[in-house]
Amino acid sequence: MRPLLLFAFPASLLLLQIVAAQMADLDLWGRLSVGAVLFQAGHLPRIDDFSYTAAGAPWIDHEWLTGVVFYGLLLVGEPALVLFKYAAALLALLLVFVLHGSVYRTSLVPAAWTLALLSPVLRLGFGTTVRAQVFSIVLFVLFLLMLERVRLGRSGLRALLGLLPIGAVWGNLHGGFVMGVLALGCYAAAEAVGGRIGRAAAHALAAAGIFVSVAFANPYGPAYLGFLLHAWTLDRSHIVEWRPLLDGFPALSFETAIAATAALVAAGLALLGIVGALRERWAALRERGGWSAIHAPERERLAGSLVLGLTVAMTLLAVRIAPFLVLALASYLPLFARRDPAVREAARQAGARSVAIPAWLHRPLGVWIPAAAAAAALVGLALQDRPLLRTLVPHEDTRGESLPKQYPLGAAEFLLASPSSGKLLAPFNKGQLLYWTLYPRFRVAMDGRYEEVYTQAQFREVHRFYRRRKTEPAEAVVGDAERSGADFVLCPSRWSAKPVLARSDRFDLVYDDGTFALLARTDGPGPLPRFEARAQGARRPPVTIATVFASGGGGRFAGYPRSAAGRLPNRSQ
Repeated sequence: MRPLLLFAFPASLLLLQIVAAQMADLDLWGRLSVGAVLFQAGHLPRIDDFSYTAAGAPWIDHEWLTGVVFYGLLLVGEPALVLFKYAAALLALLLVFVLHGSVYRTSLVPAAWTLALLSPVLRLGFGTTVRAQVFSIVLFVLFLLMLERVRLGRSGLRALLGLLPIGAVWGNLHGGFVMGVLALGCYAAAEAVGGRIGRAAAHALAAAGIFVSVAFANPYGPAYLGFLLHAWTLDRSHIVEWRPLLDGFPALSFETAIAATAALVAAGLALLGIVGALRERWAALRERGGWSAIHAPERERLAGSLVLGLTVAMTLLAVRIAPFLVLALASYLPLFARRDPAVREAARQAGARSVAIPAWLHRPLGVWIPAAAAAAALVGLALQDRPLLRTLVPHEDTRGESLPKQYPLGAAEFLLASPSSGKLLAPFNKGQLLYWTLYPRFRVAMDGRYEEVYTQAQFREVHRFYRRRKTEPAEAVVGDAERSGADFVLCPSRWSAKPVLARSDRFDLVYDDGTFALLARTDGPGPLPRFEARAQGARRPPVTIATVFASGGGGRFAGYPRSAAGRLPNRSQ
């Protein structure tokens, strides 16, 4: 009972973070739009028809299969989507525990406490309702489990062949399959340093095989890999989740501060393992005994140390990789628990646990039973007013949510109620919801498909437009709005440039709910309905994902074009 209770307490805290921190992901609507085109039009979108700035541009969607999965789940019902998210998060955690319990044969308690303490970082990957990254997180841990089984001889080298079809499917779900390929590269390097060239070649061939299988097992062919290379070279510093981990240090958020702590610990362990392995390798060469003649724990740690170093480096470049770092750190803890592999093997053969629960953790059941009950009560209190199988979509009337998380549902309904159609300029992180609800009558200037259809210049132009300073001349603000070609401009109600545009003779303020506002060109399309503000105290009823998903019905995506005929010929217009 003691190990069970010791495990249950941190596990409950971990699940609390995953379940209680839900929000409707901003990218979800883009993924659903791809599924809607496939289900309603009968083909995948290969050119852009959702925007007016990149209309007709070639579109390679590295997450197309994710969109199909999400759309199919929501056809079943919103609970199916939420349950899928819970299952994915639970599977990632179970894979770590399987690695500890079945492969390393160690206690699960250290891993549970590590994941619980670092759970705010895991929320960066699982805190939203569901996103394409969850596939990469789960499959990355699966790769680590299989690679460790091969390294420790619990599976033969032929098991690496099983990674090829998994990698091919992963490549169609999310571009993060590259993390699995890089992990294979780390193991190949570790085997090469250890003098086992044949095993190193097997790992390298498996990595190359995944690239080849992805290149030919996707709807876009080898051009898919060229797109990924292009995407990895883009500047994403203006996108919050793609910023470097220490950007703005020392003013870090709570989550990024925890991620920085995890990165520091992981970097120390990685350095310990890499330096120790190289030192032992040098000593072996000097004594002409070869690597295999040195029975050192550093030899066992090298592959895990390289993977830890990889995830640390990637997290420093982009905070979005932090969940991979946390799971890798929790996975490889037993490699640094004992320094003598002979002792570990003897304990394994004797049927004992190779890492015992520390003596200070042994307490009477009278302590741990109340602790487990307190954890259960904590989960219950956090979830008492939150639907477990539905997700509320924050909108203009939602209080307590930051503006980046709120959706302009009222502005979208206002445009749908009008007889107008045209071009809509909006912040990029609102674009996918807007074309989900407004296509085909309205097309956006920018959305979250930054690397897929837009140029960096287009993204910077829209980003700069919404980052205007009060000191800029009014002529510059109005001129940029006109040059954007937009018929409507969506902006936050407190945007400093809104009064400037509203006072000009080129734009009229036609909608303002206190959170979002719409400005229309005076020479723009058709008459607009009169906006009537809600009565004081009146609010929109709660909106869930299912409600917004229903707005994409009616076959609105059935006319999505197969080719760029009749569309703008290039991305610079």
